[in-house]
Amino acid sequence: MKTTFSLFAFGVFVALAQSAPAEEDGVTEVPTVQTPSCIKTPFPKEDIEGSVTCSSSGTLAFTPEFKQKAKRCSDPEIWGTEEGKKNPNCKFFCQGRGVGVLNENGIPTDELYNTYIDLAFPVDSRPKVKSHVEECIATLGNKVDPKDSDCVGAAEFNKCVFQVFTYTC
Repeated sequence: MKTTFSLFAFGVFVALAQSAPAEEDGVTEVPTVQTPSCIKTPFPKEDIEGSVTCSSSGTLAFTPEFKQKAKRCSDPEIWGTEEGKKNPNCKFFCQGRGVGVLNENGIPTDELYNTYIDLAFPVDSRPKVKSHVEECIATLGNKVDPKDSDCVGAAEFNKCVFQVFTYTC
């Protein structure tokens, strides 16, 4: 809950704001100390449905509406190598929690990814995407470690999964 008060006095505009704790804004820490803050719970089903489409260039892409909703998981103002920014390798945990592909231990599973793919992706692309993601999980899923503060394995896994966005549709 946010409360904002504004005051204009002596030609100076003063704004006072009271913000609710981060958890009420839908943001909290991942259960491990090392991983960055991210989305507390997955996006609502209606935000995920149809969030991947066929782009004008003929490849799979997130819709502009979904990109805006998921901005906190990819915003270069938040994630980067510069001092004060979150480790970009760790975006996977924010993204994965947001779309509901991580189990309670922060690990991706075939079952959760398949549910997400069925909601988000165009019907014709689902078999190929599922096969690709299952291969990523089989070969790299064991490298995803929520306790790794550098998120090296998570970044490698995420890179594999995101190759689906090079597929033609």
